[in-house]
Amino acid sequence: MPKGQDQIAEAAALCRALAGEVEALAASPGEQADLRARLEALGARLEALQGTFFVKMAPALRYVGACLAAAVALGEALVPGAAVAELGEKLAAVEAATKTLEDRASAAGSMTIT
Repeated sequence: MPKGQDQIAEAAALCRALAGEVEALAASPGEQADLRARLEALGARLEALQGTFFVKMAPALRYVGACLAAAVALGEALVPGAAVAELGEKLAAVEAATKTLEDRASAAGSMTIT
């Protein structure tokens, strides 16, 4: 499997694993449920990108690496007792990196990968 696919799988698995650790946060049940849903959605979005043609190519490594690095940073910040507000910036970084990868993989704009 190409390196990009491995990194995407790792980032998706990390997001899903973090969703299971949300109960340890100092947050209301509603905030925990919202965070869990966002993490599960990120995991699903990343898994959906794993089989795309773009992710199998070398130019994708930069974007895939950004997704993985952001997910790892979020994982390091998600410690028992942490407030959900403290995770906002890290979660936004994962979402932004995933959005960028999705845009590149779908060849948004005038470029089409055939």
